[in-house]
Amino acid sequence: MIIGEIYKKGNSTVVETVSKPSTEIASGLAVEITSGTPALLSSGVAYAVSGRNTEKTMDLIRTGLEVCVQVADVTLAIGEPVYVDTTTHKFTNVSTDNVAVNAVFKSLKEDCDLVATNGSVSSVKGALIDIVGGL
Repeated sequence: MIIGEIYKKGNSTVVETVSKPSTEIASGLAVEITSGTPALLSSGVAYAVSGRNTEKTMDLIRTGLEVCVQVADVTLAIGEPVYVDTTTHKFTNVSTDNVAVNAVFKSLKEDCDLVATNGSVSSVKGALIDIVGGL
Protein backbone atom coordinates (compact mmCIF):
# COMPACT_ATOMS: atom_id res chain seq x y z
CA MET A 1 0.00 0.00 0.00
CA ILE A 2 1.13 3.53 -0.71
CA ILE A 3 0.96 6.20 1.99
CA GLY A 4 -1.26 9.17 1.08
CA GLU A 5 -3.50 7.21 -1.31
CA ILE A 6 -7.26 6.60 -1.10
CA TYR A 7 -8.17 2.96 -1.61
CA LYS A 8 -11.97 3.25 -1.69
CA LYS A 9 -13.17 6.22 -3.70
CA GLY A 10 -16.78 7.30 -3.94
CA ASN A 11 -19.11 10.29 -4.00
CA SER A 12 -17.95 11.44 -0.57
CA THR A 13 -14.24 11.60 -1.52
CA VAL A 14 -12.86 15.15 -1.40
CA VAL A 15 -9.29 15.87 -2.49
CA GLU A 16 -7.91 19.39 -3.02
CA THR A 17 -4.80 20.02 -5.12
CA VAL A 18 -2.90 23.04 -3.82
CA SER A 19 0.47 24.70 -4.40
CA LYS A 20 3.18 22.84 -2.54
CA PRO A 21 4.55 24.77 0.45
CA SER A 22 8.23 25.72 0.51
CA THR A 23 8.91 22.96 3.05
CA GLU A 24 7.75 19.64 1.62
CA ILE A 25 5.25 17.67 3.72
CA ALA A 26 5.56 13.90 3.50
CA SER A 27 2.45 11.97 2.48
CA GLY A 28 0.10 10.50 5.06
CA LEU A 29 0.50 13.10 7.81
CA ALA A 30 -2.02 15.47 9.40
CA VAL A 31 -1.97 19.03 8.11
CA GLU A 32 -3.57 22.31 9.06
CA ILE A 33 -3.88 25.50 7.06
CA THR A 34 -1.71 28.36 8.34
CA SER A 35 -2.05 31.72 6.56
CA GLY A 36 -3.59 29.93 3.57
CA THR A 37 -0.73 27.42 3.28
CA PRO A 38 -0.64 23.74 4.29
CA ALA A 39 1.56 23.03 7.32
CA LEU A 40 2.09 20.06 9.61
CA LEU A 41 -0.54 20.00 12.35
CA SER A 42 0.87 21.60 15.48
CA SER A 43 -2.31 22.13 17.49
CA GLY A 44 -5.91 22.99 16.94
CA VAL A 45 -7.91 21.59 14.05
CA ALA A 46 -6.70 19.09 11.46
CA TYR A 47 -7.67 20.14 7.94
CA ALA A 48 -6.64 17.12 5.85
CA VAL A 49 -4.24 14.25 5.29
CA SER A 50 -1.26 15.09 3.12
CA GLY A 51 -1.52 13.17 -0.12
CA ARG A 52 0.62 12.82 -3.21
CA ASN A 53 3.29 15.46 -3.90
CA THR A 54 4.53 16.61 -7.28
CA GLU A 55 7.23 19.18 -7.91
CA LYS A 56 4.71 22.04 -7.75
CA THR A 57 1.56 20.73 -6.05
CA MET A 58 0.33 18.48 -3.27
CA ASP A 59 -2.98 16.77 -2.62
CA LEU A 60 -4.95 17.35 0.57
CA ILE A 61 -7.35 14.50 1.37
CA ARG A 62 -10.33 16.04 3.17
CA THR A 63 -12.66 13.01 3.15
CA GLY A 64 -12.38 9.46 1.93
CA LEU A 65 -12.62 5.81 2.83
CA GLU A 66 -9.55 3.66 3.33
CA VAL A 67 -7.01 6.50 3.30
CA CYS A 68 -3.49 5.17 3.87
CA VAL A 69 -1.73 7.21 6.59
CA GLN A 70 1.46 7.06 8.62
CA VAL A 71 0.87 5.80 12.15
CA ALA A 72 2.72 6.04 15.44
CA ASP A 73 4.41 2.95 16.82
CA VAL A 74 1.44 1.77 18.92
CA THR A 75 -0.89 -1.21 18.86
CA LEU A 76 -4.03 -0.29 16.91
CA ALA A 77 -7.44 -1.94 16.60
CA ILE A 78 -10.00 -1.67 13.82
CA GLY A 79 -12.86 0.69 14.68
CA GLU A 80 -10.90 2.74 17.23
CA PRO A 81 -11.10 6.54 17.09
CA VAL A 82 -8.17 8.35 15.50
CA TYR A 83 -5.98 11.05 17.06
CA VAL A 84 -2.96 12.97 15.80
CA ASP A 85 0.33 13.14 17.68
CA THR A 86 1.27 16.82 17.24
CA THR A 87 4.96 16.04 17.72
CA THR A 88 5.30 13.42 14.97
CA HIS A 89 2.17 14.46 13.00
CA LYS A 90 1.35 10.75 12.65
CA PHE A 91 -1.99 9.16 13.42
CA THR A 92 -2.54 7.19 16.63
CA ASN A 93 -5.18 5.74 18.94
CA VAL A 94 -3.72 7.49 21.99
CA SER A 95 -5.89 10.39 23.17
CA THR A 96 -3.61 11.87 25.85
CA ASP A 97 -1.98 15.13 24.68
CA ASN A 98 -3.12 14.48 21.08
CA VAL A 99 -5.69 16.07 18.75
CA ALA A 100 -8.91 14.14 18.06
CA VAL A 101 -10.01 13.85 14.43
CA ASN A 102 -13.22 12.66 12.78
CA ALA A 103 -11.93 9.26 11.63
CA VAL A 104 -11.71 5.61 12.63
CA PHE A 105 -9.13 2.93 11.92
CA LYS A 106 -10.38 0.70 9.11
CA SER A 107 -7.51 -1.69 8.45
CA LEU A 108 -4.06 -2.17 9.89
CA LYS A 109 -0.97 -2.38 7.71
CA GLU A 110 2.60 -2.78 8.83
CA ASP A 111 4.93 -1.86 5.99
CA CYS A 112 3.61 0.74 3.58
CA ASP A 113 5.50 2.58 0.86
CA LEU A 114 6.25 6.26 1.36
CA VAL A 115 7.10 7.78 -2.03
CA ALA A 116 9.06 11.04 -2.06
CA THR A 117 8.74 13.66 -4.80
CA ASN A 118 12.10 12.51 -6.24
CA GLY A 119 10.69 8.96 -6.59
CA SER A 120 12.63 7.36 -3.75
CA VAL A 121 10.64 4.85 -1.69
CA SER A 122 10.95 4.02 2.00
CA SER A 123 8.95 1.68 4.21
CA VAL A 124 6.89 3.09 7.10
CA LYS A 125 4.20 1.81 9.45
CA GLY A 126 0.78 2.64 8.09
CA ALA A 127 -2.94 2.02 8.46
CA LEU A 128 -6.12 2.73 6.55
CA ILE A 129 -8.55 5.20 8.10
CA ASP A 130 -12.07 6.23 7.14
CA ILE A 131 -12.63 10.00 7.10
CA VAL A 132 -16.33 10.78 6.78
CA GLY A 133 -17.38 14.43 6.73
CA GLY A 134 -13.85 15.84 7.02
CA LEU A 135 -11.20 15.58 9.73
